[in-house]
This record gives sequence, C-alpha cells and structure tokens, in this order.
Amino acid sequence: MLNHKQQIILLLVLLITITCFWHDKSFASKHTGFQGTERFLLFDTLKKSNKNSKANITQNRVIKKDTIKDSLTLKVTDSLKKDSLPKRKSSLDHIVKYKAKDSIIINKSKNKIVLYNQTQVQYNDIDLSAGIEVIKYDIGEVFAGRVKDSAGNYSQHPVFKQGSDVIEPDSIRFNYKNQKAIIRNSYTKQDENNIKAEVVKKENDSTYFMKNGIITTAEDLDDPDYYILVGPKAKFVPNKKIVAGF
Repeated sequence: MLNHKQQIILLLVLLITITCFWHDKSFASKHTGFQGTERFLLFDTLKKSNKNSKANITQNRVIKKDTIKDSLTLKVTDSLKKDSLPKRKSSLDHIVKYKAKDSIIINKSKNKIVLYNQTQVQYNDIDLSAGIEVIKYDIGEVFAGRVKDSAGNYSQHPVFKQGSDVIEPDSIRFNYKNQKAIIRNSYTKQDENNIKAEVVKKENDSTYFMKNGIITTAEDLDDPDYYILVGPKAKFVPNKKIVAGF
C-alpha cells in the first residue's frame, strides 16, 4: 500500500505523461495541416473541378468541329459553281480537211496552220488548192497563194472550186464560216465567156462584186484581142448575169 508521498509522486508522473501526449498530438495537427474532414473536402473539390473541365473541353471540341465542317462545305460548293463553264459549241457545220506535199506547220501560239507545196483545203462543197496556204483557225480563214522559185517565177496558182464554179486567182482570202472571200487577179469561165477581174469580192455563193473586170472569148486573158470592159465596178451572178456601170 502506497503511502501519501508515493501517491503524490505517482499522480505527478501521470499528469506529466498525459500533458506530453496531448502536446505532441496538437503539434502534429498544427504543423501538417491535414485533418480527416479537410482531406475529404479537398478530394471532392478536385474531382468536381476535373469533371467540369472535361465537360467544357468536350463541348468546345464539338463546337469547333461543327464550325470547320460547315465552313469547308460552303467553300467547296461555291468554288464549283464559279468554275463551272458552259461548253463551247462549234460554229462549223462540217470538218475542215487539209493536206500538203512538203510540209504542214502548226503554230498554236498564233492559231494558224501553214501548208506548203501542192496544198489542198476542203470544207463541205468547197475545194481550194494552191502552192501555199495558211489556215487561221481562230477566225475560220484561209489564205492561198502562189509559190516563187529561185528564178523568180511563180507557179501553182490557187484554184477555188465551189459546186460548178471555178476561179483561178493569184491569191484568195476565204472565210469558211461566213463564205465570204477577197480574190485578186482572178480568172473564171462562164459558158463561152472568159472573165478576168483585178479584185473580186465574194459576198456569198451566188453573188460576186468585181473591180476593173473584162469579158472576152479570147483564150489569152492577159493580152486578149478583144474584150468588153464592164466598168470599174460590176455585179456578177454566176451562170445568170453581169450588171455593170454602178
């Protein structure tokens, strides 16, 4: 049995032990800053924040994706409409055929074809042969002329044929789209008459206008024994009539 003094000492030891234990626990809580409720509250807050952030990111991605898709669709549609061009229709009813003995030169930059030596161009009922021919296909025009040799002599005069009409000029410029032509120093024959003109303008397949023309039955048209001058200007309808003096 403890005496009074021993009891007092035991009580003091217990008080000191309890005081030290309480002090250590308070010190740990004060300096770490983590308590049970605070830890769970912090975990919930972070979880909720991540969920909201994920939802916002997903929503933003959907909006951007839709915006880009709509924008691309509109641009492609508009571009196709602007680039669509109507197909060109050819103004020619027939194919233009051509050939040459020596050379055929195609110049795309100048839209022309040059034929040399014994050339021929055919279009519908029109046949044009010459020593040299130049086709300007952008405007539908053919130029035909003679060739000159080293001695200065000309040969291969153009021969223009359309149906039963035959014209032999020094040169001819013919448009196969509108059938008009300018013919220089031409020779033609109508029945028993030979007709020569300095310049002939072909208006269509049945009407010609002549400048300084003559009519003769002589074979030598360059130096005929006799002839009829049809004036500085005349209208000539093949196989029908000649109207002069206007």
